[in-house]
Amino acid sequence: MSIESGKFEWFSGRDPEREIGGGERRESSEVDLRHESEVFADHERLGGAEDEAWLALARDTLAEDVDGVLHIDIPDYQYDTDMNPFLGTGPQVTRIFQVARVIDVVLLHRFMFHDILVCGLRSMDYAQLHTRASFVQRVSESGGGIVLADEDSGYDIEAMRFAPYVASYSVGSWLERYHKSPSHCDERPHYPVDLWLIYDEHAYARVSGNSERGRYRLRDGFDRKNSLLAIAQIN
Repeated sequence: MSIESGKFEWFSGRDPEREIGGGERRESSEVDLRHESEVFADHERLGGAEDEAWLALARDTLAEDVDGVLHIDIPDYQYDTDMNPFLGTGPQVTRIFQVARVIDVVLLHRFMFHDILVCGLRSMDYAQLHTRASFVQRVSESGGGIVLADEDSGYDIEAMRFAPYVASYSVGSWLERYHKSPSHCDERPHYPVDLWLIYDEHAYARVSGNSERGRYRLRDGFDRKNSLLAIAQIN
């Protein structure tokens, strides 16, 4: 698959494994009607004082590099790619939400006054064509990672609306696609979703898709490159 052509298989998506309190699951249709400041606090009130301090540090010290890339360090997302630590149950299993909550918090605060679409990519899917650094540069120059050569396809990108105060719109639902859903979860090596593209939602019109993930086409009058607001790189 090249950067200019190719598609990802369509996946219906499922809710991320959100633990609330004693393990209560929030359904995808449940809308959190609290004030946003309370929702932000929920994202950061996870795992004790040490964890809260780390999330606050990630939020407050995040800087956009001169190359336009947001660098986010997530220790829980470093693992042996010969295994899938996100499957199964028990204390040894890494929960999707442990990773998603960090990305959610960073994007919530970094793009608090923007309506955004996000798309997660695995840089190793493109390793035969590019190093991660050269792939990031090419994505930045082209304004996106999935550009279809066939103009009749009807869309330019696959992405999801980012609104994690609604349970199903956390990046966790995208992570589940690769870590817990067939056939991605059975792949070895099991690559992380280490690049996140952040788009201006107003620049794209939704043309198809399910309730979470959609296919979008650039609106008339918008520039593709300028509509890519940022690229976030994990680890």
